[in-house]
Amino acid sequence: MLYTILKVLICQGLVLAVFIYVSYKILQRDRKLLNILISGFYLCASIGFLINYLFVFLSFDPLAPIVLVLYYLTMILLLLAPFFLTLFTIVLLKTEELFSKKRQIFFFLLYFIFVLGMILIPDGITINQSTNWYPIYNYYYYLYVLLIFSIFSVIPQIYGFIKIYRSFSQESLLNRWKLFVIGTFCYYFVAYATLTYNLLNIDILRLILGFISLGFSIIAAILIYYGIVKL
Repeated sequence: MLYTILKVLICQGLVLAVFIYVSYKILQRDRKLLNILISGFYLCASIGFLINYLFVFLSFDPLAPIVLVLYYLTMILLLLAPFFLTLFTIVLLKTEELFSKKRQIFFFLLYFIFVLGMILIPDGITINQSTNWYPIYNYYYYLYVLLIFSIFSVIPQIYGFIKIYRSFSQESLLNRWKLFVIGTFCYYFVAYATLTYNLLNIDILRLILGFISLGFSIIAAILIYYGIVKL
């Protein structure tokens, strides 16, 4: 119980507060496409963290089906969030004229459909009283999410990182881009770590990676914001 209070109510509450605050700061800026894409990342992640934060209050066996549905919703939002960063990088790389809104919407919907596909995997996630209300993934779910996340978000983002880094000549822009890259990889670490400890279901690994991931989530939120403020 102490672990739940410390991790969920305090640590995850802090992560949620940071993401909501940064979302507010970005939405105060000009409503340009790049700002909208970045705010999409923070808003999706914020809502996902909020739903996850509420789990502790619903951890009763009769509510297990509701908790499972909410966990799937959390995963959908947290997987969609980094795709906004990928779209941000692609637009920055190709410019808004070359990568039109129609193309952005098409790629987003395509990824969204694949993300929804994880719901169709039989017994992909188990979360109930028998698992102590920790989500446990089967191998099919793990591999499916790992592949779509890597193919649609991570790999294109790495390509964009390298291309844009080579195009910057000003030292100030390079330094800010490095912050954005490091922040994004911190979020990727959180995603891969979460997939791994929920698959392996080893208590000590879940404990260590869980707390490290919470720290990396805060670092990601801060570095991504400061990395794009002046871009």
